[in-house]
Amino acid sequence: MVRNILIRLVFIFIFCFLFAISCGKKVGKDDSSSGTPSRDTRGIDPEDDALAREFILKQTVTCEDESLCSRSVAKVVVLDSRGVKYCTGTLIKKNIVAIASSCLTRSLRVPGISCQKSVHVLFPETRYRNKKTVRCQSIIQSDNNYLADSALLKTDVALIELKEDVSSRSARYSEEGFKENSVYTAWKVTVQNDYDATIGFEKCNALFGSYANPFVTSSKAPFMTVSGCAFENGNLGSPLFDYRGEVKGILSAPVSQGLLDHLENTGRLSEEVSQIAHVSNFACFRYPFDPDSMHPDCKVSVSDIKLKLLRIKMLNDQSLHDRNKTEIIKELEANQKYFKWNFEFVENNKENFLETHIVSPRCINRSRSWLNEFRNGRKYRTWVTKEITYKNYVLSIKLNKYLKPDSVATITPLKSYFISFSPARIYSNWTTNLYINSSLFNSDTRTEHLNVRENCQ
Repeated sequence: MVRNILIRLVFIFIFCFLFAISCGKKVGKDDSSSGTPSRDTRGIDPEDDALAREFILKQTVTCEDESLCSRSVAKVVVLDSRGVKYCTGTLIKKNIVAIASSCLTRSLRVPGISCQKSVHVLFPETRYRNKKTVRCQSIIQSDNNYLADSALLKTDVALIELKEDVSSRSARYSEEGFKENSVYTAWKVTVQNDYDATIGFEKCNALFGSYANPFVTSSKAPFMTVSGCAFENGNLGSPLFDYRGEVKGILSAPVSQGLLDHLENTGRLSEEVSQIAHVSNFACFRYPFDPDSMHPDCKVSVSDIKLKLLRIKMLNDQSLHDRNKTEIIKELEANQKYFKWNFEFVENNKENFLETHIVSPRCINRSRSWLNEFRNGRKYRTWVTKEITYKNYVLSIKLNKYLKPDSVATITPLKSYFISFSPARIYSNWTTNLYINSSLFNSDTRTEHLNVRENCQ
């Protein structure tokens, strides 16, 4: 009897425990009453028709300025049980939308696969037209990119076919590529919460020769970089239009935060970095895909080793210092007492910077104007040591706000040089031996120079 009661109690306990877990899961999944809705964290199973339909029906997208809203730009919602993705899409045909392939889940990056339940496209509501929500029919083509550094990508474009034609005007895309320093308009979907988003625009500048992507050296580089564009939730896939209203490419990735942290920690940045993003260049995009028609620059060879070598080369390009060297040496040579000096920038190979230093005297500098300060009666002192000081400049290669390498000059405390010479010999023979004691890279230096003459020729 007692045994039967104990068995029943155990079964009741197990039942209650499992029921509590089940209830807890259900509440965690459906609860949306928290203060700040999450972004890209709420999972929606696309196979759960009722839940997916309810979620999509609640989606909104409006224009920040209805009079300046691009009719071809749409909000793209990709349902996934691990987390919903929000991106920007561009209508390029009446039933074809271009998005970033990285917006899709990995299982969807397969040409021909159905996307009816997973991908939904919302065109904005304005005073002139209602919101239009269209399901995806199938994936036409998609890139498969799983590289750690975005600079190694060649393209990040997917085309999706819609279940129905859209009356909104499609955008033309350009194969001309980006022009360096030219300004482009990025139309971007920005997500506020799980449901609401707005469409606005931002100006971006094409950026060549940046450490972010040193492969960008021509207008037809397959993966372009731009500056001035923030990268917020929903911006992935945003189209960049030129002044003619043609799409030049789509936003594909921000610069890696890990890269920025590394540059900050190693002291390589000279200023706060501007917003920099990677863009899939439509100069290297074809529909239908035809690799034979690609421009040669679209076929540039990229690899992790090549990327590292290009970045190392950027940070070791000593020609960047040429202008600073000329200006600084001219300044130092403008005030030379006792002797005229040969100033040079000496390289510290270990720490990769240059420091100003007197490497040798050129000649005695107008001795008649100062020789009497070493005279005792009728005689001149046989040997003297004098301290002279000069500004000490250090040149290093840093990356500016666009992550472009540049020569940066800093002034450290004045550097002292202790020079020893013979005033008596200068008076009698217009020549002297000279010894210079100083420091270079925090180490003592001493140099000897024989028969330094008055004649600088």
